[in-house]
Amino acid sequence: MVRLPRNTFVLLFILLTILVSSCEKKQPLTLESLKNGRYYVKEWDEDKILWFQFNNGKFTRGTIKPVHSEDYFNIEFDKAIIGDFSGNGVPGAMVLFSHTKGGSGVSYTLALVVNRDGKLINVDSYDLTGYPDKLAFENGIINVELKTWGPDDAHCCPSVKELWKLKISNDKIVKVAVKQENDNKDINLVKSGTLPFDKTITVGNALDNYEYFTQKKWVFDEKKGRKIVVFRADFDNNKLIDKLNKLALNNNYFKKEIINKLNYISVYYIIGFYINVDLSGFSIAGSDVMVGDKEIGTHRELFLTEEIYKDKLSESTLLGIYNTLSLSYQK
Repeated sequence: MVRLPRNTFVLLFILLTILVSSCEKKQPLTLESLKNGRYYVKEWDEDKILWFQFNNGKFTRGTIKPVHSEDYFNIEFDKAIIGDFSGNGVPGAMVLFSHTKGGSGVSYTLALVVNRDGKLINVDSYDLTGYPDKLAFENGIINVELKTWGPDDAHCCPSVKELWKLKISNDKIVKVAVKQENDNKDINLVKSGTLPFDKTITVGNALDNYEYFTQKKWVFDEKKGRKIVVFRADFDNNKLIDKLNKLALNNNYFKKEIINKLNYISVYYIIGFYINVDLSGFSIAGSDVMVGDKEIGTHRELFLTEEIYKDKLSESTLLGIYNTLSLSYQK
């Protein structure tokens, strides 16, 4: 019988320990593991990101009964799909979960989970502006069917159907296209038309290509026989912050701690167009800038539209955004 040297047994023991340890750290990509995974979501009202651990698809912080605590946050697993989203031959997952602070509104977030050396890691989380119905992956594209808000919809009840097309680029979820079910001749009538103060450019080209807008969408609605087309666009908050910081260099009125709130509060522009009954044209129903859920309060119907046509953003509009932010969102 051949006896192995003592050092050989020690080496074999160490190798076996490493092998077992390595196997124990690997996480299977299953529905169960995803329902018990670790994810993150943005807490807009608290200016921070929350990392949380699901327990069978549920996470709750704070209490809602008998007394609703300020830190209450409830998150629930909705659905997940598995696929080679990055095109590297390694399956990952897209996990959809809902979250609420206890009010009537519910928000949804899509989380990208990748497999890194046997560990499942949430590398990106993408907020959906609507209530998702279907989630699918086909030909390298993630399709999300959802309902978003029309001009008269309550927060609880979005009615406009959209199809979002997303892709993965460098571990980031990127929106590549949005298609509305109700794209129609009324929207095209407005987009291809002109406004009285400038007939050298169409409404669609002016609004869709404004330097300070990011996410843009057109919505058609009809109430009491009156047709209306609504355009809504999110401001690029980084550009707003940059412009306000430049104003602050020469004006002590602007405070950095107020300006920095724009990192967590959305600012968007909205304008409505009434369609003539005979489809011969349209008129402006109204326009405004919203800071979160607060109007900046203006007195001119075209206060920003003319600036958009000139691809400018005036100091008076910036001041309106800043003042609304300062008065409405104090801690």
